[in-house]
Formats: sequence, structure tokens, C-alpha cells
Amino acid sequence: MGSKALTRVFLMQSIFTTSLILADAPLDCFSCTDITSVDDCHTTKTCLPSQSCYTEKYTQDGNAVFTLGCKEKVFCQGLDVTHLFGRRETSCTQCCALHGCNKYLCPLRFTAAPPPVDGAWSDWGPWERCSSTCGIGLQSRYRKCDNPPPASNGRLCLGDAKDVGLCNIPCTAGECNDLIDCSGYYRPEACNGIYSPWAHRYCPAHCGFCPTVSTPPCIDTIDNCKEYQSDVCTNQAFWQWRESHCRKYCGLC
Repeated sequence: MGSKALTRVFLMQSIFTTSLILADAPLDCFSCTDITSVDDCHTTKTCLPSQSCYTEKYTQDGNAVFTLGCKEKVFCQGLDVTHLFGRRETSCTQCCALHGCNKYLCPLRFTAAPPPVDGAWSDWGPWERCSSTCGIGLQSRYRKCDNPPPASNGRLCLGDAKDVGLCNIPCTAGECNDLIDCSGYYRPEACNGIYSPWAHRYCPAHCGFCPTVSTPPCIDTIDNCKEYQSDVCTNQAFWQWRESHCRKYCGLC
């Protein structure tokens, strides 16, 4: 091998060795304890090869206090040591790996975490279209937790974001038909009370909810309606009987 080639190999080995030395060389970091301003730190310390520079800020008696120095790299693993790696409500700790790089890692803007903001509901939006085109159906409306939205670990809104209600679309005589075979359901029990929404939806003709072409006459078909108990006009169980016998007396017309 010629002299030029030997010289080139020697230079490459020297550069590689120097790089290793520089990579493992200890850092000179600012080192101060419990100071109120990082500008007051003028002392440096040479760290061990296994250490990086760090700054920690915390609150003491309501004032920001700083400690600067060397920290084992094991506490800075798994992160880019030139960036923030940990922050708590009243403290901030950062690592870096350059000489004297730890003087301004935790600025004063991290003095305290912002206060939590609890979320609150906005107003309900409009009702959506009824699910039925004839008779009883369902419709929904929504609201958002954005008045204000929760922030800084604030509480989420309590309650539901969706509200569901009944809607009733009047049917015409021509479109008022039962959707199922309702002949097996007994009236009026299957048509009123808790079953009323279901009955309006599926059995309107069977239950007598369809509009009629002609209005029944406003008369009582018996002469002793007043002799019955008063709930004959209000109790849902008697609806079919009073429609047929005491329409005028019960004020249905």
C-alpha cells in the first residue's frame, strides 16, 4: 500500500476516534440551586459522561424557583433531549445535550398551569323531521358541549347530547291505514295509555284515530249520561263508550 493510501487510512481513523471522543465528552452545564432567575446563574459544572444538562422550575411560596445542573441520561431516555420532556402543574423539567444549554429551558410562562375550564352545554338545536309521515313518530334534537368546551382538565358536560320526543303528523282519511294486522289487539286497552304512541303508529284505523269524512252529530244517544260517575268523560278506559253514547254531555263536540 502506498504512502498516500496509508495517510488516508490514518486520517480516517483519527476522525473516527475524535468523533467518538467528542460524542462521549462530558458537558459543561450551568449549575445553581434554588434561584429566582436563571439570569443569576453564572456557575458551570462539568457533568459525568452519563449525564446531560437540565433545568427544573417549581413554585415555592408563590414564586418561581429554578435549579440547574447535571442529570443522569437515564431520566431523559426515549425523548429528544433538546425539547421539553416533562411538565407538571407547578413544575417544569427539561434536558438538553449541548454545553451550557440549560439556562433558558424552562421560561417563566410555565409558572403555573392554566386553570381548568368546565364544559357547558349550548342551546338545543332545532327538532329534526318527524320519523312518521302520518300519525305518531319520533324526532330528535341535539346540543353540543361547547359553551365553553372543557379545557385544561375541566369537567365534561353532564347529561345527554341528544333529546328524543314524540311528534304527531295528522293523517288524511285516505292515508290512515293500519301497518300491521291489528284485529287481535283488544280495544281500548291496546290503543290508549302507555300504548297510545304505538297504536297511533301501527293501528290508527283499528283504534279509531283516523279522521272521518263526516262529523258525528253532537248528541247523546242515551238520556241518562249525567247519572254515570264523572270519570266516564275523562277515563281513557271509557273512550269508546262515551264517543258512542255521551258525546254532547262529555263536551266532545
